Amino acid sequence: MLGLTQLSEFLDGLVAYLPNVIAAVAILIIGILVANLLYSIVKNASESAKLKSSSFLASLTKWSIFVFAFIAALVQLKIAADLLTVLFTGIVVMIAIAGGLAFGLGGKDAARDIINKIKGNISSN
Repeated sequence: MLGLTQLSEFLDGLVAYLPNVIAAVAILIIGILVANLLYSIVKNASESAKLKSSSFLASLTKWSIFVFAFIAALVQLKIAADLLTVLFTGIVVMIAIAGGLAFGLGGKDAARDIINKIKGNISSN
């Protein structure tokens, strides 16, 4: 009516974006609650199993969920969603390759011993 079309379009865009903000806040709140719950579960379970690294495992669980919830909230807000997806995929691949290398190089001697035992059992039969 007043000829303020730009203001009207801005307010329409803001109102249309508001559900994304609410969903992102809900994702963060749920992520924090789940992270704290799993922290206590992992901490208690690892202490019951008498693991020395119970605090580390519980903290790793908690922070992994925090980071995942934060990335999910940013994707919901449509802030660099493609970049975050590629970054998250890269981190997962990096961890998988590092684990494979560590297991492969660290377990080389154990694997050789197991193979030699299997060969010994086969040749004795």
